[in-house]
Amino acid sequence: TLGGGVAYTYVRVTGKAQYYVTDGVDGMPETGGALMAFGFDYALADKTTVYAVYGAADNDSGAAFSATGVATTDKVIPSAGENACGAAIGVIHDF
Repeated sequence: TLGGGVAYTYVRVTGKAQYYVTDGVDGMPETGGALMAFGFDYALADKTTVYAVYGAADNDSGAAFSATGVATTDKVIPSAGENACGAAIGVIHDF
């Protein structure tokens, strides 16, 4: 697996992008895939930020990587070989 991400902030806007790729499981052909995500944060105030993010997983015929990652409990897992994508918008407020 190889990948990385970048973020750049200009005034109140932060742009973010990530890309990861894997060859899959050794000895099991067509189990690799790639994940791409990008998004923007906009600081409305010192403690309030709105955000938008889009992610897409490009799976080989034997892979079933999700675009939502592993940090959520309601992850949707595609069938093997199917690609996945997802988007989110939201508000973060620190109390």
